[in-house]
Amino acid sequence: SSGTATGNLYPAIMEAGMDGVPMIVLTADRPYESRDTGANQALDQVKLYSSTYVRWFRDILPPSDDVPVSLALSDADQAVDLSRKLRGPVHVNIQFREN
Repeated sequence: SSGTATGNLYPAIMEAGMDGVPMIVLTADRPYESRDTGANQALDQVKLYSSTYVRWFRDILPPSDDVPVSLALSDADQAVDLSRKLRGPVHVNIQFREN
């Protein structure tokens, strides 16, 4: 989910956080250079959800030839591992550029 639609995920995140249910929340976001521009339906998705419910957060750079695939796989592995160990939601915010 992205933009204002990310708010629709909050009830499930709150419940999973309170009940200790592992959950991986994936959000799509604008690239860092397009943030804080006041664009329609754009909002700050960095640490969007309260740390009361989300156990860990990662903001992932847009895919590029400069970012090795192994880094993305490592982030995904860490998200799964921490969601299980910390017993609750983790939030992975992935930046994308329009092509």
